[in-house]
Amino acid sequence: MQQKYTIETMDVAISHYEEPLVSLYWNVLRTLNRNIRLNLAAKLTTSVAEEEMAMKDTVSDPTRSMLDKYYGAWVGKETAADTMRVIRES
Repeated sequence: MQQKYTIETMDVAISHYEEPLVSLYWNVLRTLNRNIRLNLAAKLTTSVAEEEMAMKDTVSDPTRSMLDKYYGAWVGKETAADTMRVIRES
C-alpha cells in the first residue's frame, strides 16, 4: 500500500519499503524545534528541486548537460602532455 503526500504541485508516492524509513526519520526529526525543522524542510525541498532541474536539463539536451558538467572540471597543474606521458608509462 502506498501513501500519497501532496506538497504544492509535488505528488510523492511512498512504497511500503520506504515508509519505515520515512517514519524512522520523522520520529527523530519531529522532536526538533520549529526553526530547525523549517530549515531542514527548506534544504530538502531545495535539493529535490535542484535534482529535478538537473534531470530536466539532461533530458532536454544530454550533450550540453555533459559538457557543462565536465568541461574544464579537471583541476591540476599537469598539462595534457604530462597526463598522456603518465598514461603511456603505466
